[in-house]
Amino acid sequence: MSHQAEAPAGGAEHPPQLAHHFETVEQQFDTAKFGMWTFLLTEVMFFSVLFVAYTVYRASHADAFEFASQFLDTKLGAINTVVLLLSSLTAAWAVRCAQLGDKKGIMINLLVTVLCACGFMGIKYQEYSHKYQTGLLWGGAEHSMFKADSKDVLPELKLEHDGH
Repeated sequence: MSHQAEAPAGGAEHPPQLAHHFETVEQQFDTAKFGMWTFLLTEVMFFSVLFVAYTVYRASHADAFEFASQFLDTKLGAINTVVLLLSSLTAAWAVRCAQLGDKKGIMINLLVTVLCACGFMGIKYQEYSHKYQTGLLWGGAEHSMFKADSKDVLPELKLEHDGH
């Protein structure tokens, strides 16, 4: 079966599977494929920059990363990972239900996805509010423990945290 579907002569309507701004199904398919590859390339570039920035900052400020890692809550991180995976599953499942015309499935899956989003944000609020209260902020923040004039505070906070 050919992807080629010529537009009818005389300005008549396109076939139903062909979007109005394409001349052939093959052109539509190639454009969609090119768009997907472009999207994937931009994602690779974006995440590459993030990983390079992380590596540079980690190498430049290893002591700060090591110190701050003591304050990570692996339980909340694990729960958030499960929440994100579940929300991805239910969002994809909602799309599949839409393709099948299952309105009840769409509603249930979208509801679970939104609940997962609320759970994710609640966990992030708890994590970051604790970090804010502790002073685990960038060096320029008003009450950051990483300011040049707060070096004497770091040992106290480390001992206080180790005591919990």
